Amino acid sequence: MHKSTSQPMPCPTRIEINEVAPRDGLQIEARFVPTDDKIRWIDALSTTGLRRIEATSFTSPKAIPNLRDAADVVTGIQRRAGVDISVLVPNLKGTERALACQVDEINLVMSASDSHGLANLRMTPEQSLEQSRPRRFQATPAARCCTKCYRLLAGDQCALPAQDHR
Repeated sequence: MHKSTSQPMPCPTRIEINEVAPRDGLQIEARFVPTDDKIRWIDALSTTGLRRIEATSFTSPKAIPNLRDAADVVTGIQRRAGVDISVLVPNLKGTERALACQVDEINLVMSASDSHGLANLRMTPEQSLEQSRPRRFQATPAARCCTKCYRLLAGDQCALPAQDHR
């Protein structure tokens, strides 16, 4: 006999929160937030009991000017035991920059659609997948420190009319 599918799922014994506001929130601000303010904010967040903080993104400063200080932010924050600092990277170059700063985790972003991938990563999903293959990362000596997390964006937001982006 099969188990009934109408029974509720058991409650998880643990929930893990990955605080992404320092990266996700600051990348769209109208004005550049000074590096020292970012560092103070992340330092304060790290005292709240969070175990993972996505501090920034190692993207091209031309693509996201507000995160142009990624290396300074990551190397400037006070590292606390039990708090992993993660970063978002779109490509191999970003990964190399992040590894040079000795981050705890790298979140490699990929897109599931051509239009989103080309608009945001300047590559198709196939190109993004190809560059993320382990053999590409073996050229980096610190690659063993890299945790590969895929953020697949299932919706094709770029194909929506402008008014639907709000």
